[in-house]
Amino acid sequence: MNAPLDPGQRAELRAELERRREQIARPGGPMSAPERTVVVHEVLSQDADEPSQREDERAIGQALGGIERAELAEIDAALARIDADGYGLCIDCDNPIPYARLKAEPAALRCVACEARHEQALRRLA
Repeated sequence: MNAPLDPGQRAELRAELERRREQIARPGGPMSAPERTVVVHEVLSQDADEPSQREDERAIGQALGGIERAELAEIDAALARIDADGYGLCIDCDNPIPYARLKAEPAALRCVACEARHEQALRRLA
């Protein structure tokens, strides 16, 4: 059985979540528009003057923005769990999530075993 988080660990993880939230939320987020353009141009090998490439660039930019919005939502939910004292408990088995897992993924909802089962179930549905 894993030990619950101590106050120092909880504070450290809160600070990491807040740092990541600030990084994503600042204008341009972690990847500015010019950086996104570079990624798009690396991914696409079409001529820059083609309208289809501009549409692809917009679609990729929107997808990246969606990923950032999803990550912000996960961070906000984790911060809310910290405030409600539910942070660090697996949503499936209610056991403490190991500190090492939370250190690697501060917004984690599940312990490693439950996350593996969850991902396996998702793969079966796909």
